[in-house]
Amino acid sequence: MHWVFASPPKPPEWLRACVERSGYRPEIQQLLLQKSFRDETEYEAFLSPSLKNIEPPEKIENIPEVVRRLHDACVKHQRIVVVSDYDVDGVTSMALLHRFFYRFGYEFIPVFPNREKEGYGLTEAVTDRVLKDYAPFDLLAATDCGTNSVEAVQRLRDAGVEVLIVDHHQRSRDALPNAVIVNPHLNEASHSQSALGLCTAGLIFKCLHAWLKILRSENVRGAQELRLSSFLDLVALATVADLVPLQHDNRLFAAFGLRELQRTASVGLRALSEVCGGDPSYPLTTEDIAFKLAPHINVGGRLESAELPFELLTSDDEARCCLLARQLARKNAERQETERRIAAEAEVFINERPYQRAYVLYQPHWHVGVVGIVAGRLTRKYHCPVFVLGQQNGFAKGSGRSIEEVNLTELFSEAQPLLRHWGGHPAAVGLEVEIDNILPLEIRLNEILFQKFHDWPQPTLSIASVLSETSLTEDFLDELEHLAPFGHGNEMPIFALKDVVLAKPAEHFGKYGVHLRLMLNGHRAVGWGMGDARIPQNKPLDFAVQLGWSCWNGRRTLQVQVVDWRVSKEGEQR
Repeated sequence: MHWVFASPPKPPEWLRACVERSGYRPEIQQLLLQKSFRDETEYEAFLSPSLKNIEPPEKIENIPEVVRRLHDACVKHQRIVVVSDYDVDGVTSMALLHRFFYRFGYEFIPVFPNREKEGYGLTEAVTDRVLKDYAPFDLLAATDCGTNSVEAVQRLRDAGVEVLIVDHHQRSRDALPNAVIVNPHLNEASHSQSALGLCTAGLIFKCLHAWLKILRSENVRGAQELRLSSFLDLVALATVADLVPLQHDNRLFAAFGLRELQRTASVGLRALSEVCGGDPSYPLTTEDIAFKLAPHINVGGRLESAELPFELLTSDDEARCCLLARQLARKNAERQETERRIAAEAEVFINERPYQRAYVLYQPHWHVGVVGIVAGRLTRKYHCPVFVLGQQNGFAKGSGRSIEEVNLTELFSEAQPLLRHWGGHPAAVGLEVEIDNILPLEIRLNEILFQKFHDWPQPTLSIASVLSETSLTEDFLDELEHLAPFGHGNEMPIFALKDVVLAKPAEHFGKYGVHLRLMLNGHRAVGWGMGDARIPQNKPLDFAVQLGWSCWNGRRTLQVQVVDWRVSKEGEQR
């Protein structure tokens, strides 16, 4: 991997003056100077997040209409069905609505699609089940899905059901459903960058914010006392898990949501945190969400049903929540083993036809619930778009991931005739393909990419700065955390340690020896998933690292995470 060191910053004078006044050590000042703040107000808001800076919900198109319709339906005791996606964003969106409805004595019927039988989102199969099992009802709300569900919505309208949609996915069709839709991407010119970055749970939070204003204006009991910021524990889960940019409102949702998670009143979240090995003595981080909590919530919908994690997030029964959390932990272990097996089989196909610019990989026995994670892993390893498909209802169905330089929504728009259905984001899509079209699709994608790129983009690693041995301290990490929360759009900086000579060899650990453990400048370091690396001793090496905390047995210590390594080069930046 090619290392790219950050160029010496040339910031505006006002930013240089602000940073110099900050009192931070030079390495932290350099990180601040590399950021693109528009003005001093934005700079101060970054370092001192405040919920007062959240954009008003009314700025998002159709939120007032959706909220007023939900409110009227509740006041009139109409029957409401809510259909949501089965990932973290969908489950937490449903849980947010449940928490709000329960608080004011309102009710709705929660429905999650069965991934194996009904597919993703508001499909016609889900619509048929809902109409069969719950009719008559007056209103259906779709969350984290529905933007492209033209036929399913029409079935509901033909049955006399009104439809509301709150979603953040890109449209993949010319036509839109006959519904009131909250989705900033349908009219990007009318929305701020903050609104365009929200996941569905963030949009639901905006809806609840607008709804609470109505309830307070009508003096509804309990509305004045409700602290809506307590709902940010769920919003933070989805914001981090869905990889939306941690900027603007999302930064506030993550920062304050982590605090709410630390003191959450949710019995289920406390049980899940304990099962995941969380230490309540220390603050939670975005890494705790991404690598511990979120996978356990996701696994229900991936392998079975999202009803299990939804029950966990909404139950007040402590014994039941402990049982559910342990069940999710077992399913997560099963999911990890299934992913490992599929990834190994998929790599055989990649190695049979190397040097392609995209891969469409298919086996009928691959579990469609986990292929997206495998696609992400293979995309990172081979640095090209990878689509991994299993079989469902006689069709090839799965997910794909991409590299930064390749926009999948643009790519699939050109390959549209070979696809039955697809939808998603520039970096990730779900797709369904006729089995006979799998190979033609792969050929077409490669044709498009060879035409677009004369030279294929090479993987690069952005190095924020070089750290000296004396900088590698817990005090430095304490100061670095002033720039947190880290995630997509505010990435954890990667530092270089130069000319390190290992005193003893790296050790393998974990199941199958897939991880490495080593000592760097006297500090414990880990290389997750680097078990294949052969790091030499007794010669100068450079390490690209990230810094974090390791919490164990009531102690918190600095942990160095190795991202990459190489033999030291003469004359390069020090």
